[in-house]
Amino acid sequence: MEGRIIARGVLAGALGGLLAFVFARIFAEPVISRAIDYESARDEAKASVMHMHMEDGPDIFSRTIQANIGIGVGIIAVGCAMGALFAVVYCVAAPHVARMEPRRLALAIAASMFVGVYLLPYLKYPANPPAIGNPDTIKERGGLYLLMVAISVALVWIAWIAGLTLAPRIGA
Repeated sequence: MEGRIIARGVLAGALGGLLAFVFARIFAEPVISRAIDYESARDEAKASVMHMHMEDGPDIFSRTIQANIGIGVGIIAVGCAMGALFAVVYCVAAPHVARMEPRRLALAIAASMFVGVYLLPYLKYPANPPAIGNPDTIKERGGLYLLMVAISVALVWIAWIAGLTLAPRIGA
């Protein structure tokens, strides 16, 4: 039973990832390309004014690969992982919240995951794209963002535990 639920979660995540890829390819990728072109032109102008020679290292993946296959594989893989994570959380929570109907439980888990994994970290510490900002601090910024995600997920988990503990005494 759990295996089927998790497989469905992965499939739903893959479908969501595919839709997100189509959206990103049509709407986000042109904006990213313009931002990269702007930054490259700005860096070249700055180097010419300061009489410096700018030398970029070799790209591991070309922009064409990044804009097509890379973004597709990345977004679909994240969708599969999120779908699997959702299904596992649902399988773990379902026996503990037997009084809640499955659809309401699924919606509550989805809303909780959205709040814990995305909304709270974004409100407190918005993700900064790697191409923007000081490249020397990318590890620090990435680590702080992941710490915010972990704290937010822990807070949502504590809220669930408190809610399940207090519901019999004070009502839903």
